[in-house]
Amino acid sequence: MKIIFALLILVFTDTTKSLVKRSEPEKCGPNETFTICGSACSEKNCEDVHSTSFERICLQACSVGCFCNQGYFRNTSSGKCVERC
Repeated sequence: MKIIFALLILVFTDTTKSLVKRSEPEKCGPNETFTICGSACSEKNCEDVHSTSFERICLQACSVGCFCNQGYFRNTSSGKCVERC
């Protein structure tokens, strides 16, 4: 019983560390904002701008990271947020 309790504490501690690390703000580039729970599906990229269809399958509802500010698009070649593609 003590071993199971110790393993549960270990798993809980490890999970908590990874969640805290994921929520630490990272340095974002120009025209980007760090978000703890952003949607990669809502961020448009230059391929979306030139496409006739905006249908995209989104498998991850919440992503941690830097996202383009409103009115900017992710350049798929450079990875930077640009105003025009």
